[in-house]
Amino acid sequence: MTINTILISILVSFIATGVLALINRQLKKKPVASGNQEIKGTELLIKRIIFILLCFSLPVSSVLMFGPQLFIITPVLFCLGVFFVFRRSSLSLICFGYPLSYGLFSAYVGFHELNDYTKSNEFWVAIGIGATGAILITIGLWKILFKKIRS
Repeated sequence: MTINTILISILVSFIATGVLALINRQLKKKPVASGNQEIKGTELLIKRIIFILLCFSLPVSSVLMFGPQLFIITPVLFCLGVFFVFRRSSLSLICFGYPLSYGLFSAYVGFHELNDYTKSNEFWVAIGIGATGAILITIGLWKILFKKIRS
């Protein structure tokens, strides 16, 4: 898998997510006859597809932090994460998880560049940090997309 394939798949995933979010927004604009707000099957299906696409594309897009932009993106996301923590928003989980998911890319590069890298502790630490970031992103997206409407 080349870097071009990864970047094209990230781009296609984000475009599909944007289109589905736009469709979901249009579905919500339709007037509801009764005062009871109920999630329809189509709306729930679109939310699930957006959830799955973002859960895979956000950790994979950490490949875009490769290089000097890592030193800009990481502090900005940690500052945003702290900001969202004080606002008690689930976006803080995504902001903290995105830089941590870079560990998966680091393990991927090490696996292809070094012999017997999988037998070293550094590989498993990178996998653990990356998996923690992916789990934080997943939990944050779950809380944002599937929160219950309280009245």
